[in-house]
Amino acid sequence: KTAANYGNQQEPIAAANKELGKDEFLLLLTQQLKYQDPLSPMDNQDFIAQMAQFSSLEQMQNMNKNLSEYLNVAALNDQRYQAVSLIGKEVAGITAGGYEVSGKVDAVRFESGLPVLVIGKDELAFSGVSRISGGSGQ
Repeated sequence: KTAANYGNQQEPIAAANKELGKDEFLLLLTQQLKYQDPLSPMDNQDFIAQMAQFSSLEQMQNMNKNLSEYLNVAALNDQRYQAVSLIGKEVAGITAGGYEVSGKVDAVRFESGLPVLVIGKDELAFSGVSRISGGSGQ
């Protein structure tokens, strides 16, 4: 019997994201075991194959999570490198307070891991930069 034959679930499986995650897979497997015909139980090979699929699914999800974390760290490192490369260059942008700042970048500091450009007495988050022009660095 297929998993579709085993119903009576309160919510459609993975209807919101249209993906079969490990929680939905386990729910489907337990429903299949719960409603199987006792005179014709699931074949051991089929059960082992489904467990192997579950294991593969879990490993792929873990790998996807690790890759996403790596890409986030790489993007943050790239942002830090770009911010440091602006030292000595003229920049302009809007601060978190909403006022415009422009001038030569004197230094870069990091707040919660994110780069903040020091421009004289002012500070500008790297994400607030709207214009970059040459300076003593070019």
